[in-house]
Amino acid sequence: MQKSPIVILSAFYKPFSSGAELCVEEMVKHHQTKDLVIITSWLDRKLPKKDKDLDIPIIRVGFGNKFDKFLYPFFCILPSLHLKPQIVHAVMESYAGIGLALLKTLRPKLKTILTLQSGNLDVDVKLQKWPLSWIWKKIHTVPDKITAISKFLADRAIKLRSSDEDVVVIPNGVDMSVARRMPKERIPGRIVCISRLSHEKGVDILIKAFDKVRQTIPSASLHIVGEGQDRAEVEQLIQQFNLQDKVTLHGRQPHDEAIRIIATGQVFALLSRGEGQGIVLLEAASAGLPCVATNVGGIPEAMIDGKTGYLVPNEDADMAASRISELLNNQELCKSMGAEAEKFAANFEWKECIAKYHQLWETFTI
Repeated sequence: MQKSPIVILSAFYKPFSSGAELCVEEMVKHHQTKDLVIITSWLDRKLPKKDKDLDIPIIRVGFGNKFDKFLYPFFCILPSLHLKPQIVHAVMESYAGIGLALLKTLRPKLKTILTLQSGNLDVDVKLQKWPLSWIWKKIHTVPDKITAISKFLADRAIKLRSSDEDVVVIPNGVDMSVARRMPKERIPGRIVCISRLSHEKGVDILIKAFDKVRQTIPSASLHIVGEGQDRAEVEQLIQQFNLQDKVTLHGRQPHDEAIRIIATGQVFALLSRGEGQGIVLLEAASAGLPCVATNVGGIPEAMIDGKTGYLVPNEDADMAASRISELLNNQELCKSMGAEAEKFAANFEWKECIAKYHQLWETFTI
């Protein structure tokens, strides 16, 4: 008799993965059982509705367009129930989290886990305005167990649940082998950023900081990997500061190519206004780059201030520029911090992080 599967709810999956969905990809890569099933949004009719990734079934739901993510909380329900799962594990609070809450409401005895990934800027709004406050609380309180990628997010869940019972921190990780096989051809003065082009990621702050860096280090360049709804605004800001020949927007890139670009940099910068953990900081660290990042959300858990890089105040382009310039002007400091960053990142190997999920699943099904 076939064993009931563990269903993973993720509104996005390959080829639409971002930092949060890497967690799901790594669950597939390091699975110790073939009894996993991924249910995700269809989003593109060119993709098959039923697929496999490393022998793990992928079920895509929706109509095959960009609106599928909004319908995902409802469309994921029937396929999940049809599979009669041991556990339903949702990754991300938003679409998958709502879907999980609906499933649990329909089937109260269903074993459920939610993984928190999002360091949203509008949490205070969600906590104050009805019905958002009600939905937000349900997302966090209905699941049997909560995992969070940082203590910052775990504390948020504990506050909403009024208890720390069944809340555990399992950070996102990094595959050290990817960076290790990349040639480290450091280009002097090159600053690298991997980020979605959206307001919460603070790319506008980074460009303003870079303009200040360029005034004292004319040879400096900025390379940004990522796509997003604010691309037009970012391009306009680049033109406003006359940085067209200094800033390169690489758009969305495959993961390995993004790491290759990181490996060409001298400094990594992430000036987010909100962040659940900042997995890209660990990826940069795995390539031996010191990081300059904002002291918000879970970022302080992904680096060591003054040792693997520098934390700077949120929205402070001047301080960010000062720290970036300090590293670019001091090769020895850059190398020593980069070496410490690489050692630090080794504590977050994906294989070890995913093993903690396996352990959670095993104890939950006993």
